[in-house]
This record gives sequence, C-alpha cells and structure tokens, in this order.
Amino acid sequence: MATGDDFGFVKLFRFPSPLKNCGYNKFIGHSDHVTNVAFTYDGNYLITTGGFDKSIFQWRFEKEEEDEMEYSDEENLDEEGNPI
Repeated sequence: MATGDDFGFVKLFRFPSPLKNCGYNKFIGHSDHVTNVAFTYDGNYLITTGGFDKSIFQWRFEKEEEDEMEYSDEENLDEEGNPI
C-alpha cells in the first residue's frame, strides 16, 4: 500500500499488516504535497503526482528479502527494537 502526504513524502506499507501500527519505508521526491499515488497494473511501478511542483514521478518497486522498516509506534517492538 502506498500513501502521499502534504510534506512531499511517499510511504510504502506492507499490506495486509498484522500489526496495529505497522512500519513503512519513507521516500522523498516531491517539493510539496503529493496529490495522487497509484501502482501500475503489474505492480512494478508506483506513479505519484505533485501539487506545487507539477511533476509526475515513476518509482520502480523492487521487493527485497529483508527490508529495514521504520516503525511508527514502539509498542510493537521488542527490547532491541525488532518487530514482534
């Protein structure tokens, strides 16, 4: 799942997620708010559009074996900071 926000960030989440506050990977590219995000039909690319910068970005999606994910809440992490 992908989202865009008012600060130019594009976030990728695992879907479905068994955790209440799941981790995500955050990417920056747009100078201002992201107006739309959509995956291509085959899921290999993410297309995002910017508001103020009036740009269209094409992001290539590459699945990795082990991703480093940021976690938005510490309640789902063990003592060493690993997801539980």
